[in-house]
Amino acid sequence: MFIDNGDVASAPKGSGRFGLNLQATVSNGTPTSGNYLLVDSLVSVNAGAWHFLVATYDGSGQTGGIKLYVDGSAVARPHTRGTLNGLTTLNNVPVTIGLARHGSRRV
Repeated sequence: MFIDNGDVASAPKGSGRFGLNLQATVSNGTPTSGNYLLVDSLVSVNAGAWHFLVATYDGSGQTGGIKLYVDGSAVARPHTRGTLNGLTTLNNVPVTIGLARHGSRRV
């Protein structure tokens, strides 16, 4: 799960878009390398208030299997990309919540 700075596509900079990136293979240091699924929304969660964020994944290997919710409501996912190429995300690697753009971790 991530909140980015919103300077991609039509989201205004600083809007804090919410999304989920699932990585099935080791990346080369960028969030979209390797086999991955990435889904994000245009919903701003940088409103100076608390928000309840939920991301679900059905294991299908497709971006359509990822659902995003903000404050209990499903949100549109206009930006989807990636493929798992038949790979799985099942493994014994710890979950990382938060990751800087160039791979430094915030756990």
